[in-house]
Formats: sequence, structure tokens, C-alpha cells
Amino acid sequence: MTPVCKQTRTCAAVALTLMASSGLARAQDATAIALDRFEPTPAGDDFLALPDPSVLPGVRTSARLAASYARSPLRLVHRSPASVQSDYVVSHQLTLHVQAAVDLWSTLKLDLDVPFTGSQSGTTPLDSVPSPNGAAMNDVRVGARVPVLERDGLLSGVAVAVDTWWPSGNDKAYAGAGRVRYGGFVLAGGEQGHILWRAMIGRRRNDAWDGQFGLGSDFVFGAGAAWRQGALQIGPELFGGTAVGSQSSAFAQRSSGFEVLAAARYRIGPFVGGLAGGPGFLKAAGTPAWRVVTAIDFAPEVERERGSGALEPAVPAPGAAGSPGPALSAQAPPSQADRDGDGVADANDACPDVAGDASAGAKHPGCPSDRDDDGVWDIDDRCPDQPGVRSVDASRNGCPPDADGDGIVDAQDACPEEAGVKSDDPSKNGCPTAVRVTGSQIVVTQNVNFETGSAVIDPGSEPVLAQVAQVLSEHPEVVRVAVDGHTDNQGQDRTNLVLSRERAVAVVRWLVTHGVDERRLEARGYGQRRPIADNKTPEGRAKNRRVEFLILKRDARGDAAWKDGAVHE
Repeated sequence: MTPVCKQTRTCAAVALTLMASSGLARAQDATAIALDRFEPTPAGDDFLALPDPSVLPGVRTSARLAASYARSPLRLVHRSPASVQSDYVVSHQLTLHVQAAVDLWSTLKLDLDVPFTGSQSGTTPLDSVPSPNGAAMNDVRVGARVPVLERDGLLSGVAVAVDTWWPSGNDKAYAGAGRVRYGGFVLAGGEQGHILWRAMIGRRRNDAWDGQFGLGSDFVFGAGAAWRQGALQIGPELFGGTAVGSQSSAFAQRSSGFEVLAAARYRIGPFVGGLAGGPGFLKAAGTPAWRVVTAIDFAPEVERERGSGALEPAVPAPGAAGSPGPALSAQAPPSQADRDGDGVADANDACPDVAGDASAGAKHPGCPSDRDDDGVWDIDDRCPDQPGVRSVDASRNGCPPDADGDGIVDAQDACPEEAGVKSDDPSKNGCPTAVRVTGSQIVVTQNVNFETGSAVIDPGSEPVLAQVAQVLSEHPEVVRVAVDGHTDNQGQDRTNLVLSRERAVAVVRWLVTHGVDERRLEARGYGQRRPIADNKTPEGRAKNRRVEFLILKRDARGDAAWKDGAVHE
């Protein structure tokens, strides 16, 4: 409703109230403000309102679509001795954001936010302060972020960021300031276990409206925390600002405003969905009664690469290139007749600096004995009569290779990369009794059983799960495994679907409590929808009641691919 001024003094009071409560000191430019105070974080960041303090390694691109609905962000209050009346100059404002960002080699992040107002409306209390109506383009934001501290722990990052807002918005519809704005910020944050936190302080400059009741330059701040478990992240975010212009009182109600959002985010593969909502406080223009934010990011999750150390070169075998054998002895200049005193002249000694075999029939004259001729001298060879390989494990030096350490040499081991047991069957010798890795699956030859109609694991199945945990510890290159629960067709489909999911979750929890990193696992339930046998027979139904372990991702970096961060691919 538009107020009617019958007296000059009353009109002046209304106009003054308008300027004080909404910050619109220039009546002729009343609409030339960027009213929306919510600035979403760059695409790919963990929070919605509080930027990350880090930059990802390599070249990583991300994108986001976000929407922010603000209720009553601009209100005009008429005060008189008899009553207080409010007009909502902007009763609602729906702002959409199209965002993109790129992380460059852990040193620089660039981001772009193209916002536009999809819907807004209100009432016009004064002709000089019209209410907006319909869609409008907003000021485009371009930002850059540089980390200054990156480490592990509760305080894992500090960064500085710079943003610039270009006057692309409609300055007749509360969507653009009409001039370039810019800001600088200090960001901090960290992650410890399941807990994440972020904090921000900074300054935004708007010379066109500097000092005009909170709509010009301001000091901004924010803090938030979240709890993350697997793909789910929940927690509060607080952000706001207060005027710093020469004509404004910092931290006064009419020049300050802040908002609190309860936020939740959930990752599905490379996509992250977010939803947040909460109230606004104090009276600065642009502070809504409440706000709802929703967003979806395309941000493939990556791991920070660990430092790699160089391996020390193995000692070369006698006679090999670079060894103290014949290959070098021919090139080495003679110095003494017999330096090692083993009775073999240096000119003929394959190992002139190591006392060795001086017999006439020695294969490597002057070198220590090597009966199996594997390049490991008998004095160091734990298997002197079996050709083997050098090993940093002194107990295995010179022995045939046994990659899985199960005591069965690789040449006789049907499963050389999985610790197993001896068997008279050559196809099973050295293989696990119940669990083995085959292609894209961890095959379990014994069912994981549960109490009837529940997700309580039968104690008799714990040895099988222990073997699954052991296989995962032996295969760090397996960085993502889906634990899939299945049922037979007895009972209702929806009930079976829930039960299969609960059983898969129970298995994941058991593996995590027995040493498997939770970032390597995800639980899925399919109920009765994927049978592998005929549900018409008891035997078939027994086969359909099962838990499967599917390998979703391998990474040649091994445990470095998941120990430095969550894996969701």
C-alpha cells in the first residue's frame, strides 16, 4: 500500500524513515543497489556461504547451479504516535546463480558467478522508491583465491581472496549497483576426523554508496562448521556484515545484518546437492526475514597427492652392469696386485674389494660363493640353493618371490597377490579359503548370514568378513568398494529393499570397526530386484540372500589415493 502524505512534516518524516530503514539516501538512485547480500562460495567448495581456504592440485574444473529465495529483504517502516505500519518495497527476491571455477596446481583458484533475479515484487510506498517487478540481470562476480598455508590438521589452510563485481546488473531493479565493486578477504578452515570448519573476514568496497546506511562499503564476516559422514555433510553457517562508511555507525542495527543457515549437502558420484535455510537478524537493507538456498555442484572429488620418496637402488648382482663384478672390473684401473687379499689378483678378481672364492673352477673368481647363481652371495642368501631375488626383508633375501607373504612362492601360488593357504589342488594353492579378488569383484565363497528378518550379523560370518578386511588391507590399490545387500522374494518389496540396505550398512560398519577406512566403502541395497537363482526353491532363495563386494575404483597410487581424502567415484 502506498502511504498518503497530508502534511509536509509527515511527508518529510516518511522520507527520512525510508532512508534510515532501507539505506536509500539518494532518492534519484534508489533502485541502483545490489540488494541481495548472499554471495555463494565458488563452485566446488565444501560450504555454501563460506569459501574454502585451499586450492586443488592439477587442473580441476567445477560448476554449480544455485538458487536463493529471500523473504522481505527491503521493508519501509512508517511510525506515528498512533501506529507502526510496514510496506514491503521488496517482499521477495529469487536469485539464480550460474557458476564455474577452475583450480590450478594448488596455487590459484579462479571463479565466475553469473547471477540474475528470476522473480521479485513488492509495494511502492513512494514514487521515488518504486517496487521491482519481474526478472533482472545482476552484477557478475569474478574472483581469485591464493592459499598461503596448507597442512594437515584442525587448522589446515589459510588463503586470501579478491572479488570484483562488474556493473552488468539492472540498476533500476535492485539488481545492480551501477558501478564496479570489489573486495578482499582472508579465509581459514580445517578438517579433523568428521569435523570441518570455515571462517572468513573481509572488506567490500562500494564507492558509489559509501557510508549510506549499510548499502555501501562494509566489513563482512562468517563462520561455520559441519559434520561429514561418508557422502553426507550437515552443519550451520553464519555470515553477515556491517557498514564501515564515514556516515554509518558500525554494528548499529540499521547498518548491520547477518544470517544463520542450517545446511546439508550430499554427494552422489561427481555431483553434490545442497539445501540450506534460516533467519536473518538486524535491519540492514538486504537482510531478509528468512532465506532458503539450494544448489547442485558438478565437482569430481580428488585426492591431494602425497609426497613421494625415491627408492634406494638395489645392490647389483655380481657381473651385472654397475656391480663390482666383471662388467666393472675390466674398466676399473688396477691399483694393487690383490686388494682384498683373497689370493686372486685384481686383474682377474670379479670382486676385487670383497674376499671371495679363489678356487680354479669358481664361476665368479674372487667373489663370495653363490651356489644358486641368483646374484645374492650365500653369506646373505636365506635360500642359497634356490634362485631368488634381493629383498629388503633380510629373512627373505635371495629367496624366490612371495608377493603376498603367505609362505608359498609366487611360482606355485595360484593367487600370488592374496595371502592364502596351501592346497593339494594347484588351482587353489595359496588362495584364500573364502575370499579372493577376481576382476571387478571381491568374491566371497561363503555367504554373510544375518539373524532372520534383521540386520544383525550372525557371529559365524565374522571370519568371512575378517578375510574381506584382510584382502582390502593387502590391496590398497582398491580405493572404492560397494557393499551390496540382496534378499529373496519373501515379503514385501519395500520391506526387503530397506532390509537389504540395513544389512549392507551393518557390513560396512563391521569392516570399519575392524580397520577398513570408511572412505573406501559405500553401502547399497537392492532388495529382491537382482536375483541370481530361482526364488521358487529353498536353495535358490538361499543363494539370493547374499552380500556382494563390487570394486568401483582402483588407483595405482595405492593407499595414497584414499588416505589423503575421501574417494567418491
